[in-house]
Amino acid sequence: MARWVVIAIVVIVVFGLGGLFLFGGSSQGKSCTADSAEKTATASAEVTVAATIEYKDGGFSPECLQISPGTTVTWVNQSDKDIQIGADPHPAHSGNKEVSNGEYVLTLDPGEEATVNVDKVGKSAYHNHLNSSAGGAIIVE
Repeated sequence: MARWVVIAIVVIVVFGLGGLFLFGGSSQGKSCTADSAEKTATASAEVTVAATIEYKDGGFSPECLQISPGTTVTWVNQSDKDIQIGADPHPAHSGNKEVSNGEYVLTLDPGEEATVNVDKVGKSAYHNHLNSSAGGAIIVE
């Protein structure tokens, strides 16, 4: 009887760790705070600013960006590989889909760029679906 209990515990632990690996999401963006974010500047409260996030060498720059609601964010793929921008958590992409223009992923070929509008106040973490360890967050305040 004790042997079956040990086997059951091992099975539960293995499945639990597997689920954490699959659905734990990107670790990028979790340490992003308003204090650590690169901030965009505006001339007045009525002006909507634009911000750019570049992907190269396997990562996003800046990883942490603070913007105002309604800011246009331009994603630029400066790498030599396709990227797929998706909202955290990976692979569900159930977070703020504004970061991926309302899609499951926003695909950019090498050298391509796309713009999205980000209105939702709060922290929206994102990642490259093809390399989920590369990600970051946009903080809207």
